[in-house]
Amino acid sequence: MKYLRRIILLLLIYMGTSVANRSFGQVGHMESEKDYWYMSIQGLWVDGGVGYSTFGYGGITNLNLQFTDSVVFCLGAARSWNEHTKFTRASDYYATAGYIIKKKRSVATFTGGLGYGQYTDSYYNFATNKIDYTHTNRIGLAIQGKFFYMPTNFLGFGIQVFADANSHQTNGSILFSIAIGKMNYNY
Repeated sequence: MKYLRRIILLLLIYMGTSVANRSFGQVGHMESEKDYWYMSIQGLWVDGGVGYSTFGYGGITNLNLQFTDSVVFCLGAARSWNEHTKFTRASDYYATAGYIIKKKRSVATFTGGLGYGQYTDSYYNFATNKIDYTHTNRIGLAIQGKFFYMPTNFLGFGIQVFADANSHQTNGSILFSIAIGKMNYNY
């Protein structure tokens, strides 16, 4: 967990320095405009959804940030649970970056990065006549693809595909999602 926090901190520092270089490097603007670094953000939205995962059911939520025309950064969390017992089997936290494609009424993103997974396995212990649990934490490769149809410039309905590949258990999900925020600034 401490490594994921360090990676996210480094990612935020990198994004902050690139925004500062971009906004302070502009010529011909008033001094007061340089103080508003958020004016260079081309997209900022949250999305979330529910669907099916390799363990049963799944849920996901993301914060997406776009600084350039074709690059998007994503911080998110996904959770999977058993469809019969509602027992949480996997929790994934990830920071990804990738490519974004925008059209008049749609947005698609393809991202990859680091993921941190917490997995819980259960098994029946015949010696004690009880169910025992084992907990495993792993760092892996998180991959995500999204497609949203946008009836308005700030609301999208779509589908997400998520996978976290690691040395313990590869977790994947396909989810129906809703996105809210500044997604399609071009149109």
